[in-house]
Amino acid sequence: KFHGVRAAAALALAGLGADEVRPASEVLARLAKDDPNEGVRKAASGALGRLEPADALKSDDYSMRYWAVSTLAGDASAAEPRAAELAGMLQDPETARCLLAV
Repeated sequence: KFHGVRAAAALALAGLGADEVRPASEVLARLAKDDPNEGVRKAASGALGRLEPADALKSDDYSMRYWAVSTLAGDASAAEPRAAELAGMLQDPETARCLLAV
C-alpha cells in the first residue's frame, strides 16, 4: 500500500542530491533491502547511490552496512581498496551476516 508515494519520495531525494539523501539514508537502506515493492527498492537504492558506499560500512545501522556491502560486491574496483576493512567486518557476527548475505 502506498508504494507509489514511497518510490516518489526516494526519487525526489535522489534528485536533490547527497546532502538531502544522507539524513534519510537509514530509512532508504531499509526500503532498498526490505520493501515488498520492486519499484520502491530500486528507487531507494538509486537514492542511496548518491552516497559513497565505503562511508556506510561504518554505519551503526545494519541496513546501511548491508547496502554498502551489496553495492561494493557489485563493483570489484571499488571493493578492492576496502578488502581489509571488509575482511575485518567478519569479526562482528551481525556484520558478518551482512557480508555473507550478498
